[in-house]
Amino acid sequence: MALKAGIVGLPNVGKSTLFNCLSSAKAQAANFPFCTIDAQMGQITVPDERLNKLAELVHPGRIVPATCDIVDIAGLVKGASKGEGLGNQFLGNIRETDAIIHVLRCFDNDNIVHVDGSVDPVRDKEIIDTELQLKDLETIENRIKRVEKVAKVGGDKQAKLEYDVLLQYKAALEQGKSARTVAFESEDEQQAAKNLFLLTAKPVLYVCNVDDTSAAHGNAHVDAVREAIKDENAELLIISAQTEADIAELESYEEKQMFLEDMGLKESGCDRLIKAIYHLLDLQTFITAGEMEVKAWTFRKGWKAPQCAGVIHTDFEKGFIRAEVINYDDYIRYRRTRSRQDGSGRKRLCGAGRRHHALPFQRMTAMDNLLFITWNPDLFAFHLGGFGVRWYSLCWCFALLAAYVLVQRLYRQQHIADKLFDPLFFYCFVGILVGARLGHCLFYEPGYFLAHPLEMILPMRQTANGWTFTGYAGLASHGGTIGLMLALWLYVRKTKLNIMRVLDNIAIATPASAMFIRLGNLMNSEIIGKPTDVPWAFVFERVDMLPRHPGQLYEAICYFVFLIAGYVLYHKYPQKVGTGFYFGFCLTTIFTARFFIEYTKEVQEAWEAAMPINMGQILSIPFILLGAYCMAGGKLCRKLGEPR
Repeated sequence: MALKAGIVGLPNVGKSTLFNCLSSAKAQAANFPFCTIDAQMGQITVPDERLNKLAELVHPGRIVPATCDIVDIAGLVKGASKGEGLGNQFLGNIRETDAIIHVLRCFDNDNIVHVDGSVDPVRDKEIIDTELQLKDLETIENRIKRVEKVAKVGGDKQAKLEYDVLLQYKAALEQGKSARTVAFESEDEQQAAKNLFLLTAKPVLYVCNVDDTSAAHGNAHVDAVREAIKDENAELLIISAQTEADIAELESYEEKQMFLEDMGLKESGCDRLIKAIYHLLDLQTFITAGEMEVKAWTFRKGWKAPQCAGVIHTDFEKGFIRAEVINYDDYIRYRRTRSRQDGSGRKRLCGAGRRHHALPFQRMTAMDNLLFITWNPDLFAFHLGGFGVRWYSLCWCFALLAAYVLVQRLYRQQHIADKLFDPLFFYCFVGILVGARLGHCLFYEPGYFLAHPLEMILPMRQTANGWTFTGYAGLASHGGTIGLMLALWLYVRKTKLNIMRVLDNIAIATPASAMFIRLGNLMNSEIIGKPTDVPWAFVFERVDMLPRHPGQLYEAICYFVFLIAGYVLYHKYPQKVGTGFYFGFCLTTIFTARFFIEYTKEVQEAWEAAMPINMGQILSIPFILLGAYCMAGGKLCRKLGEPR
């Protein structure tokens, strides 16, 4: 599950120094106010000694710890609630976080400028609290204006409930208290409160940034902060950001431990901070361990087994049957005992919970007994100097070449002049490319591309840094089919050929092109299938380590079969060319296969997940019906197939 914590505080209290210690990202840290202007994003790993111990036993391909996103947010000043300083930007960034890491300066150093001229962490805390409370109060008052009349007159129970919650929050905020100090008894009230997304309702971890000598036990400034927050639902942590920066520069684990021992500390402040965030948010981790990987998964305390299974994959929650778990300490003990007894190195996929707790995990049935195909090919087939040719592009070239050769051969067998064939390739190439591109933009991302129409036709995307070359990242086969049909109509108008003859010839060769395109998708590890335990499952390493249906390969195999079948029928019934039969055969077989294979594939866009059938299946239905109509020799096909 995604987790984001924001580091906040007044300018020059050590936020960016702490952020640099926590993450691999390097935020600017300097001795002047507003050194950090734009929010900096970094990712930290959650320390868990169990991962290495499990890895020693099962020898996995990789170790994947749980992670948390950390945001270094610009410093706040008085008046931020009214937009002073970087207030609007600050408030917008903090609203997107799950928890707040409030850094307070608790050290004296005349060489480091304080924005208010003196060190007083309680005053600093109150400045930020006040600004956040004022913003929340503004939100509450605006909301009250909208629901008050309905709550008092309209008889709406939900409105009355929300109104009561708003009044309780208003009373607390007017007294200078944060929203998190207000407790609600009923679940309905708690849900109504949650839906308000108040800034001061977010859980807070106060981090007292002290000097080196106070890192172990704190100082008078820390004591003052502890007294000030005693009535808050918040936690406090003592850290020396400069000490953490010194530790981060040490190379070996042994050097870091010796440094910590000299400071009188058992573990680094960064590790303690990350664990404190998890405790603050009621988060825990369970572990899956197998030959492919040892991985930690984050879940919220109190979740049931199906919810935890859903952290691994949503399909696990939907189809949940049972969970197989083992206590971490028991697993370590029995595994070592087993290893001593029989030397076995095999490992069943299981869950390792936190100490003294058996935590839920959905087992992938028989996963450890199957030989899955690990798939992570190089995206580039070869390089020419500094220019790389991708497998996907190469497969598209093969697709077009196959169509070109096959259709040209069919034209010559039917004694159609070469001069009539030459323009066909151009029309088809442009029609397929334009149709596939517009199909993706309008079928799958209409909201974005209708707002950015130039990006439909240009292989570029507008970013904060200007226009960036991206290529045509998104091609839809349904749109390509429509584009091809329109292009062929234009081609027929120019050459005066019988349109049904042209469509039939193109259709015989189309499965070859479709096959190569899907092989290109396979090389890109895209349009992936759902998790499965079938023995031919692919582990797409660029996506995750779950065995999945190779949906692209399913389609490619089907298209190869349809190509052979089409040629067999053509040689047996050459007289049907020009009737629409082969065009219908192509549409019916390809899109029927697409319709059923879609059940094994992940949806391309998140909004499709709530639909009974996805967009690919919806778009396949009219093509299947059209194909059946053409194979049956419909009236329109007979009319279009009449000699010119």
